[in-house]
Amino acid sequence: MPIQKCDRTKLARRIREAKRMPVASKMKPLRDHMLRLAINSAKHGHCQAAGREVSQAMKIAERDPDDLTYQRAVRAAASGRRR
Repeated sequence: MPIQKCDRTKLARRIREAKRMPVASKMKPLRDHMLRLAINSAKHGHCQAAGREVSQAMKIAERDPDDLTYQRAVRAAASGRRR
């Protein structure tokens, strides 16, 4: 089986896309941290880990695109309901 190469250009494009996605203000530090982890992983040759980290950052932005949906999710979790 041939060794898989790391496409850092594609990864950088996905990171830029994730940075442009709207996200709730309380979730921005977590999203930014995940993206910094992805950049570091890619620099050190861990492309699969970097891809997973970018995907998690995108999920954060998709799940809570603004403060209102974040507050709704917090209230739902506090009341014991599931989405």
